[in-house]
Amino acid sequence: MLKIEGLTKRYGSVAAVDGLDLEILEGEFFTLLGPSGCGKTTTLRCLGGLEKADGGEIFLRDRCLVSVPQHRFVPPERREMGMVFQSYALWPHMSVFENVAYPLKLRHASRDEIRRRVADALRLVGLEAYSERQAPLLSGGQQQRVALARALVFSPQVLLLDEPLSNLDALLRDEMRHELKELRDRVNVTMIYVTHDQVEALSLSSRIAIMNQGKLDQVGTPQEVYSHPATPFAQTFLGKTLSVPGRVASSGSGSTKIIIEGADDFPLHVSSSAERLRTTTTFAVGDAVDVAIRPEQIRVWPERPDGQPNIVATRVRSALFVGDRYEYVIELGHSTPVLPLPSNQVYQADEYLYLEFPEAAVTIWPK
Repeated sequence: MLKIEGLTKRYGSVAAVDGLDLEILEGEFFTLLGPSGCGKTTTLRCLGGLEKADGGEIFLRDRCLVSVPQHRFVPPERREMGMVFQSYALWPHMSVFENVAYPLKLRHASRDEIRRRVADALRLVGLEAYSERQAPLLSGGQQQRVALARALVFSPQVLLLDEPLSNLDALLRDEMRHELKELRDRVNVTMIYVTHDQVEALSLSSRIAIMNQGKLDQVGTPQEVYSHPATPFAQTFLGKTLSVPGRVASSGSGSTKIIIEGADDFPLHVSSSAERLRTTTTFAVGDAVDVAIRPEQIRVWPERPDGQPNIVATRVRSALFVGDRYEYVIELGHSTPVLPLPSNQVYQADEYLYLEFPEAAVTIWPK
């Protein structure tokens, strides 16, 4: 439905978006995920026509919205896209009804059509009883719903959402995340969502594009990008990762033997399948690598189990209780990573633990 080819946006010498190629399917909830400054909001604003690209093209179905080579730029109001901003951008002097009706008035809709469409949009977000209330008198969650209704009222083909939940408190953010999920299932509109929040991206998205320094690191379903990261950045940014330095001790056809720095007595065997070694690099004996694993895939033993492979001894340095889990700073060879464990697994400082790293769960990356 939406095709981006070579999209580039520069601010001086900095490429905020650097030659981006992307295709978004009809009906998808597509998320641009990444840290601050990675180019995700700039990409969204270029799609909506709020920024002019310095290079590339954007197509909505067969319609060219932007072509820098052909000097084509379709203005925002003619792109059939609605947008929800991080700040909601509601008119404070207008009622809920007037805010939602505003895009229809710009399109010179009749009074009857405006009344009908606004009523439908407010019903969709559960605010039909608030139509005459002034926007500043609403809660943050209610203002967010008004912004959604205003973006949907003229039946756009694409809905652009720029970190719409970031200004809400934690409980309200969780509630609105579930409401967005339900809204996605009720309306027939393609949604493109910008966030740095991993939980929002994983729980809402049909597909996720992880962005880093203006480029795409990986695009895939939530399960794909979480379970099979394509780059070290994708692995460390999305979800929690325990990562320590190591070196290659040997490499065979079936597995690679890794020694964690400072833990020579506890070698690890890593599966050499394409799923786990996600790099074309050929590892040689002595190569420096990063050893990475998701914490939930680690099995913890209070004593070293007999005959069990891939066991590493660690010592608990400190513990931090954060409600549903403890975050343990552990000594793992020469490293001191953080190991999150459920709050029913309680260990004390200076206590020794034995960690099992399942062979198929470990990923190694070249230094």
